[in-house]
Amino acid sequence: MGRIITVDFTKSFIDELAAYVEREHLARGCDPERLAIVFGGKRPAFFLKRLLGQRRGKAFIPPRFFTIDEFMDHTANVRQRLAPGPELERSYLLYRLACRVTPELVKGREAFAHFLPWAREILDFIEQLDLEDVDNAALLSIQQNARIGYAVPESINGLLRNIKLLREAFHGELKDRGET
Repeated sequence: MGRIITVDFTKSFIDELAAYVEREHLARGCDPERLAIVFGGKRPAFFLKRLLGQRRGKAFIPPRFFTIDEFMDHTANVRQRLAPGPELERSYLLYRLACRVTPELVKGREAFAHFLPWAREILDFIEQLDLEDVDNAALLSIQQNARIGYAVPESINGLLRNIKLLREAFHGELKDRGET
């Protein structure tokens, strides 16, 4: 640990990584299950697994692969075992909160079945706000501009006017349940 290894742009990163894993871990008898490799996405893991399997020439248990998001979730959940609830449950929770806290968002979608597609969009929006660590002060500015009316559908302006309140209620409810 603590070393920085660079790979020349003219070389294959996956080939170099496979050689490193084989040389520094597998050849020394280290258990590959105890090795974690983090990539920006899922595809590189597929290619590295295949290459390691070809180099080994036999079946083996590969290292654990994570995307950056998966690794952050794993790291955060090691101590507390927090887990997001199923999407349908989170959607229903958002629906109930919207009915109570921001009824404007439910207008025309009073039945949960009609609100469900909108709930999924709102959940994605809240997740992006959380991932980008957008604070409530920035949301307040958006709310004020939405009152003027962006050149977007009224449902979007309604969401922007109410997102701060709905997001706070949603986070509070998740915290009370021990979910993320």
